[in-house]
Amino acid sequence: MVVHANRKRVFYLDLLKFVCIYTMIVCHLFYDYYNYAHESAQGMIPGLMSMENILYLITPSVFIFCLGGGLYLCRTKTWNHFVHRGFSLLAIGLILNVFRWLIPYWITRNPGPAEGFPDVIFYLLFGSDILFFAGLFFLLYGLLARLTDRLWIRFGILALLNIAGVFIPPVETASPRWNVILSNFVYVPGMSIFPLFQWCVFPVAGYCFVKAERNASRKTRFVLLTATGSGIVFLTVMFLLRSFGQNFEDHLFWYVDCNLWPTRLILLLCVTVFWTCLIWFLAKLFRNEHVKDLISMVSRNLNRIYVIHWIVITYGEIILFNKLGLTLRNHAFLIIAPIVVFVISGWLACVYEKARMKFNEKRLPAS
Repeated sequence: MVVHANRKRVFYLDLLKFVCIYTMIVCHLFYDYYNYAHESAQGMIPGLMSMENILYLITPSVFIFCLGGGLYLCRTKTWNHFVHRGFSLLAIGLILNVFRWLIPYWITRNPGPAEGFPDVIFYLLFGSDILFFAGLFFLLYGLLARLTDRLWIRFGILALLNIAGVFIPPVETASPRWNVILSNFVYVPGMSIFPLFQWCVFPVAGYCFVKAERNASRKTRFVLLTATGSGIVFLTVMFLLRSFGQNFEDHLFWYVDCNLWPTRLILLLCVTVFWTCLIWFLAKLFRNEHVKDLISMVSRNLNRIYVIHWIVITYGEIILFNKLGLTLRNHAFLIIAPIVVFVISGWLACVYEKARMKFNEKRLPAS
């Protein structure tokens, strides 16, 4: 069945993506800074680790949440469209891994034979990433759309897979290559980044939130009640964890450890929904149409900016840290660098979009 929906852009989602991609750049720069500078940034800037923990709470899960919102708003909803999109994202992720991990590894590695070199290459090519998650999700969703037209059945299956995923213990086999493949689906220690069967509930939540918000007759009341409900659930879980002597921060702050268990999943969902509601109210304050157009343009180019920012960060750090030998002990790097990367990546993505539009216009027959 072919379903077409002619829906306009939703500004609060554009703003949510805009904020998300900036905080994502900050997270990646902070994380790489530890590796390249070879010193503790926590000792340099008090509270830096706490700030990064907070940013990780409102960035990857929101990124994936928005994927579900976009799924609701997309014009074409056929199973082959989802499958095609899934394969496209996997191909982009694979190409990105070549330029982000494989080539830099070759440039910076020590010369001479290395033990397990083929396994390293396999990991660098097929290691899990948020683009791989998105690609696998669309493939799975396309398969479910092929099997049934009923949305509740699709979401029910995804929810069951996610429940199973958070209860499956960490998986690790004797084969490094099998571990790489499995890391895209279930949690493999030291390898998994957003395994499909632990994170697939976030696009479902994003779809449901956007659909409910768009169809609500009293939108402000709906968003306020949703924010209140997520806050109450969050505080209740926090209280229960403390009552049983659990360290609340261990269940909340996940940093780069993408393993989700039931309490962490619930808390992260609550934070994601609550943050989305805050952005919804913040979006109401924007009145300048030029500013809104700029934010929407960045949002439209989200995937391109994601790819470009990794290239800018990766090769910028190779030049600064590996080739020039800088350590960047001053604090200004952590403030200026995200802004510079954000502006460069956004500008290059917009240049590409305009060039692509001109190319497509030339291909159209003259009327």
